Amino acid sequence: MLVLGTALWPSFAIWDSNANYLKFKTAIEDSNQSGIIMDLRGAPPAARQKILQCGVDLIFGGFFSKADKDLLVYSCDETGCMSSRYLRNSTETINTTIPFSDALYGLRGRPYFHLLYNADSRPPVYTAVYSEVFITEDSGESCGISMS
Repeated sequence: MLVLGTALWPSFAIWDSNANYLKFKTAIEDSNQSGIIMDLRGAPPAARQKILQCGVDLIFGGFFSKADKDLLVYSCDETGCMSSRYLRNSTETINTTIPFSDALYGLRGRPYFHLLYNADSRPPVYTAVYSEVFITEDSGESCGISMS
């Protein structure tokens, strides 16, 4: 089993609710299904690139590349969401375009990361089923999510 690192964000000591982080951590580790939504709506070009890179890093270079999960990924902009579903140990990829509200609905029952733009830097927000990770134009090359 993989462990979600406790150094997920540099300013993690300022959590509003450590209990929500622990619930999310358990949910994302224990579930066979999970997701990522890369929300580009309203993001300037520099932030859009960083949001997409964060998603790619999670999928191919981080937690999900090592986990045996059914991973549902959405990349959304003002025109809708492109959906991809990666089935671990399978060459099958299913792609479709849907409205943003349908993407959120599609993630129900799955713990997921919501990567989105915010003008000001702020730490991630956790609930029992999802994490919002905020990306700014000044965010570094990595989105600050460390999996170990």
